[in-house]
Amino acid sequence: MTAVTATDPNAGFHAQSGGRRRGLARVADLRIGVRLAALGAVLCAVLLGVGIYTISALGTVSGQAQSINTNGIVHPNNLHLARSSMLEARMDFVKVVVAADEHKDTAAAIATLQQADQSVDQPFNEYRSTLDPVSSTDASKRAAMTDAANNLAAWRNQKDIMLASVAKGNGAGAYAAMVAAAPYGAKVGADLDAAVASENAEAKGTAAHVQSISNSTRTMAIGLLVGGVVLAAALIVLTTLGITRPLRKAVTVLDAVGDGDFTGRIGVDSKDEIGQMSEPPLES
Repeated sequence: MTAVTATDPNAGFHAQSGGRRRGLARVADLRIGVRLAALGAVLCAVLLGVGIYTISALGTVSGQAQSINTNGIVHPNNLHLARSSMLEARMDFVKVVVAADEHKDTAAAIATLQQADQSVDQPFNEYRSTLDPVSSTDASKRAAMTDAANNLAAWRNQKDIMLASVAKGNGAGAYAAMVAAAPYGAKVGADLDAAVASENAEAKGTAAHVQSISNSTRTMAIGLLVGGVVLAAALIVLTTLGITRPLRKAVTVLDAVGDGDFTGRIGVDSKDEIGQMSEPPLES
């Protein structure tokens, strides 16, 4: 029986480049696997990017939330305590003067006044200690607290004058000190109110910023996920087509070979596994 020789129009090309193709094939014999690995790497990179961005954003949000807690709760609470104690001290100031004017025992009223006065210091000084001495953000609050401290000192000076007058039985002097102290006490309350308003405004601004970060984080995460899915889908399609198209051509050629037609060619010139498989034999 005479052997059937199949004429390969690319035989010269294969004969000249066969060694080079085999050398490259040894390097790229996992090319399809590399495609799949790249696909997995892209998906992992997208998920990692989303995770890192989200964690970073959450860290920022956490810090801003702490700022909201400080500016919106802790600081105003100290200011309210100081203001409440100051208001109580002002009322006790009047009670001492009234008791003295009515020739009643003033010891209990004076003790209550001193206790209320001392209660102003802790929350007042605690709040002042939190203010940045150079920050422009705290400039208005520093000014308010400085003014409040000066007015508080003036009020206490009149309180001392009043107590000295009461001790001497000088009702007129005690009353004059009470009248002189009233505007200073009112200014202390106004300064504390101004600081509270400033803290609340800062907390609202921080809350709005946190909301903005939250919205942008959600948008960015969705965008990264959608982009990653689209890119992964494109790689899946390209990888699948790169495998199935040559295989379909190979099936067609092999069907023809089964019918005795040795002229069919797959026509794949890649250097991956499919390209190696599609190299036609020179003789059959």
